[in-house]
Amino acid sequence: MRRTSTLSVLVAFAVCAAAIVAHARGPVDRTIRPAPLPDHRTATSWRGALSDGARTGVSAATRDDPSTGFRDTLWIFDSDFEEHGGHNDYWVTHDMSGTLPNPNYWHKHLPFGAGAFPHLGLNSWWCGAAGNPCWMQPQGYGNRWTECLERHFELAEWSTGSDAVTFEFDQRFAMEHNYDYGYVDVVSGPDTTWTTVASYTNPGFYGDPGMSQDWDSFYGHQVLDMSAYAGSYVSVRFRFESDEAYSSSDEPNNPPQNSCLNGAWELDNFVWRVNGFPVWSDDCEDEGDNEWMHESVLDPTGQTGVVFYRGLYGVDLHTHRDPDCWTHGGWMYGAVDPVSAMVVDAQDSWLVSPPIDISGAPRLVGQWEMWVDCPRLSHDYYDLWLGTHDIDECAQEWNVLRDEEEGVWYGGPMGGVWSDDWESGAMIGMRSWGRTGSRSRGTCGTRRIRTHPSSTTPGSSWTGNGSASRPANPRPGGR
Repeated sequence: MRRTSTLSVLVAFAVCAAAIVAHARGPVDRTIRPAPLPDHRTATSWRGALSDGARTGVSAATRDDPSTGFRDTLWIFDSDFEEHGGHNDYWVTHDMSGTLPNPNYWHKHLPFGAGAFPHLGLNSWWCGAAGNPCWMQPQGYGNRWTECLERHFELAEWSTGSDAVTFEFDQRFAMEHNYDYGYVDVVSGPDTTWTTVASYTNPGFYGDPGMSQDWDSFYGHQVLDMSAYAGSYVSVRFRFESDEAYSSSDEPNNPPQNSCLNGAWELDNFVWRVNGFPVWSDDCEDEGDNEWMHESVLDPTGQTGVVFYRGLYGVDLHTHRDPDCWTHGGWMYGAVDPVSAMVVDAQDSWLVSPPIDISGAPRLVGQWEMWVDCPRLSHDYYDLWLGTHDIDECAQEWNVLRDEEEGVWYGGPMGGVWSDDWESGAMIGMRSWGRTGSRSRGTCGTRRIRTHPSSTTPGSSWTGNGSASRPANPRPGGR
């Protein structure tokens, strides 16, 4: 793989159900923000674009002056979608709605810290992965994981309804506090609904990824009361879920907390006891899986089928506003249903740029033209993400993408030119989603993305037509 300093801009508009919104990610401040309005007091890129830092002598005032504009701007990336070729090629669109393909990462391995904890033996079950050159840490867990380890037990043959029953196991885990969790679920008899009987995440404070927990921690040995299931046939499931960011894949280690070090979840020494006496055990030392199931989901299900597509404004794509209040024309990408030309429930659409070489760039400025119709009450939102990596093939991986400013955006109807400054090495994206049953009049589209040099302080600006409100402080939301 070729190693360079590359950048991948992800522009994604999405409309998803409220349950998906709850899993949206920001490491510290999960907020919902109004769309940016024209505010040249804070703007540092009146007509910006991605910057490689070469224009070191240009002040914010000079760049904010329409009379000078960016006459000497060195554009390192310019994509207007008007014709094929150059930077207009190799954009990729994704439908991220529904249930996506999900490899299962539960597997047996030599326990971490086995030498210090002889009772673990030579094998344990670990929900984790190693050897991905795109990750920030050599092993651990990634973003957007849902991983299950499950087994059926003949508890009805070992107990009666009046017995005291416990299920025990040893564990260690490293999962981002309050956003990545391990769950123990149980289902019994003919019931098909799983019940969560225990959950785990790094202990810590709000806004902090928390402290990982080793085999000898307070959480190291667990004894769960299962007396409610005495006399029943049961299945037990260990389920790990991670949100959209902050994991071993996109964060370096942070000693002494080691929040994601060798994460996510490791299990050993399972024991069922009835009235204090062991009736079944598994120390994970035998060959094979001993009937533990950990299957991968390889085919997506429940997708809307709506992705970004290239269309001509006024012919293929419309604002659905009368009179039409956006003056920009030409070819653009729209995240709408091609039949109704509007967003649909549960939509989650992404548009990803090709890698952009930003070698030596100390700061980046991005500019894009966009129409947005995501009023707050519609519960439809959008966001902008960016990813950087020194390996070309890694620049577009989901695990390296980050939100420039925590939270999601809403607003409109409005269209115009957005610009924003980003530090080199940060990661940005744009996306929108909403709650099922709530409808905006809905279209979301983007027309042009450009990049050029800058060395000023971060800021943002917007110019165009439309309306939105901007409170003094971001309002808390479901992010």
